[in-house]
Amino acid sequence: MNLRKVKRQFLILVSLGSVLLLSGCLLSEEKALENAAQAAEESFNSKSAEPNQKIDVISLHLPDEMKIEGSSNNNVFLKQGDQQYLLFYNQFEGAESRHLFDGIKAREDSLLQESFEAEKRFGYIAVFPNSKEEQYELQVGIGGVKITTMTTKEELENKAAEMMDIVNSVDMKVQDSESQE
Repeated sequence: MNLRKVKRQFLILVSLGSVLLLSGCLLSEEKALENAAQAAEESFNSKSAEPNQKIDVISLHLPDEMKIEGSSNNNVFLKQGDQQYLLFYNQFEGAESRHLFDGIKAREDSLLQESFEAEKRFGYIAVFPNSKEEQYELQVGIGGVKITTMTTKEELENKAAEMMDIVNSVDMKVQDSESQE
């Protein structure tokens, strides 16, 4: 009788411990968004990497595994394994421009919109839900440059940092819009 009671208490403790351990390992959406915003801000404030690629009017640094798939009308298509990215640039907007961020502020479905400012630069991160289960639209930008991808909750933090590193490295020949008229 006493042995049964000990076994039952042991099983209850093991079950309770397992539940606590598993719940601690699961990343909540709120925590994933918080981590992504922090990672993007840290990358925004870090020293930019030297460009290792050039396309159209921009130079930028891409991770070794990332490749340029092509470009069209101020869009650069990037790929890293199966992950696709779309980098957009507007050579008429400088690093301090808020134009792209103002555009996403109008979206009502955002889960996260945060901005950062430093040294005549304006950066931001935005996350939106996606119709695909467990997928999020992640967008980061600095001034007239933004990059967008689809990712999972678990990858939001890493992708936010990596993508901010990319836009932080962009060297773009900014053109005066009046000179084009």
